[in-house]
Amino acid sequence: MKDRVFSTTYKSSLTLPYIVVPLILGAILGLIGIYLDRLVFTLSSAIFTSFAVWHWPFLDSNKPVLKLTAQGADIDGIGRIPWSAFKQVELVEKRKKNQTPSENCGLRIILNLPLSTAAQPLKHMDRPNWQKPLTKEIDKQTLHIEAGWLVDSQIDVANAFAWFLKPIQK
Repeated sequence: MKDRVFSTTYKSSLTLPYIVVPLILGAILGLIGIYLDRLVFTLSSAIFTSFAVWHWPFLDSNKPVLKLTAQGADIDGIGRIPWSAFKQVELVEKRKKNQTPSENCGLRIILNLPLSTAAQPLKHMDRPNWQKPLTKEIDKQTLHIEAGWLVDSQIDVANAFAWFLKPIQK
């Protein structure tokens, strides 16, 4: 367990439309607003541009956002959570009508301790508050990771968690 490391990053191909389309619409509306001297178009441009900036971190496919090592799980926007703080990690399906299984899965992480005491901040995993994080804090001891945004499949991420948690759960 000492030498094994699992690391994954955002799947930037999924986020490209979330950035390119709003930037193009923002540019068009901004130019129309300037040309027609209408504040409504300029404000709409600012909203579209803000949406693109909000999703901008997902384009960085070189920065690991989830790294599992012998010390614990390094999660983007949270920091390191030691394996002793984990109670359970499960794959959760959020299926909508006509979706195939595992098309829209996430990981639910249940901790033994509140996140505020379990997580150790790491400088390279910090994000400004305005940027969209990888995880959502459901309650004090439960996290949800949108695994569909990651390069590795949801099953691979869940299996990596299971491999690291296996020695602790015995």
